[in-house]
Amino acid sequence: MNRSTKVSLSVLTAAAIFVGGTTTGAVAGRLITGDDIAKHAVASRHLAPESVGPNKLKAGLLDEIRSGQDGTPGTDGTAGPAGPAGKDGAPGAKGDKGDKGDPGDSLVTAWSRITDDSTPGADNGLGAWLVPIVANSGGGDTETTILRFGLPEGTYVVDVTAQFFLGDPFSEDYGVVTLYQDADNIPGTIWTGNLPGTAEAAQTSGGHVVTVPPGGSTIDVVASIRGDEDGAAGAQAIITKVNPPQLG
Repeated sequence: MNRSTKVSLSVLTAAAIFVGGTTTGAVAGRLITGDDIAKHAVASRHLAPESVGPNKLKAGLLDEIRSGQDGTPGTDGTAGPAGPAGKDGAPGAKGDKGDKGDPGDSLVTAWSRITDDSTPGADNGLGAWLVPIVANSGGGDTETTILRFGLPEGTYVVDVTAQFFLGDPFSEDYGVVTLYQDADNIPGTIWTGNLPGTAEAAQTSGGHVVTVPPGGSTIDVVASIRGDEDGAAGAQAIITKVNPPQLG
C-alpha cells in the first residue's frame, strides 16, 4: 500500500477513535499517520467500496496504473451453438448477355467426284471421260481404277454410279464395280446387266457407309468386265459427310 493510502487510512482510524470514546488526551490530541500503522495491518477488505477514489492517489501512482502493460491474452472460449439459418437474400441483378457462340457442325456436308482428265488412263473419245477396261476372258477380274478421291477423318455415305460401254453389242458381258478404302475392299459390290454396244451404256449404282480414321483415307472405285469383250467405264460419286448419333 502506498503512502497516500496509508494517510487516508490513518485519518479514518483517527476519526473513529475520536468519536468512539474518551481516551487519553495524548492520543486524541494528534492525528494518526501511516507511521502509526503496522505494515500490512490494513487490507483492501477493511476499506468501504469506493472509499478511495482516483483523486486521493498521487499523480505518479495514477500514471503508473494507467500505463501498465496488457495482461496475457486468455484462451478462446468454447464455440456456441449454430444460429438459425438466415432468410434467402433478394435475387441478384440480371447478368449481361453472353457472346455469340461459334457455329456448330452441320448435320451433313456433300460434294461430288467424277471420272475426268485427272483420272489416270481416262480418254474422252466417246464424249465422256472413260477408262479402258480389259475383259477377264474367263479368268479372275481385271480391276481398273476409274475414280479416286481422298477423305478426311469422319463418317460418310458414298453413292457411286458407274457406266460401262462395249464395242460388240451381242456379247454376253456385264460390268462389276467395287470400292476400296486404303486398298481394303469395302463390302457391297454392284454390277450391271448385260452390256450393250457403244451406242448405249449399261449403268449401275449403290451406296456405301465409310468410316475414315484419323489421318484420312483414299477411296478407289474400281471396275472390271466379266466376259470376252473389252470396253470402257467411268463413274461419279456423291459423298455426304454425316454426324451420326451415338446408338445405344
